[in-house]
Amino acid sequence: MSTLMSMIIKVLEDNCSQLREELRKVDSKCFVTHDNISTIEVYGDILLKPYVPKKYYGWTVTFQEFNGEEIDLDFAINT
Repeated sequence: MSTLMSMIIKVLEDNCSQLREELRKVDSKCFVTHDNISTIEVYGDILLKPYVPKKYYGWTVTFQEFNGEEIDLDFAINT
């Protein structure tokens, strides 16, 4: 993995952690991940959606309703 890619992933990880902490004030069961390139993905109750930004520190943020069932992260990240 290139140094640039490693730096991008590190920044994405840090921003995911920050967003996760902000959103957990609203919903403690939310799940925040990323696609290793440019998108942060948030999974949570539909009531959380209004609190999820469309952009976060320049990253595109997507929201998926999560109903408590298992998440297939490979499928979720690649779709």
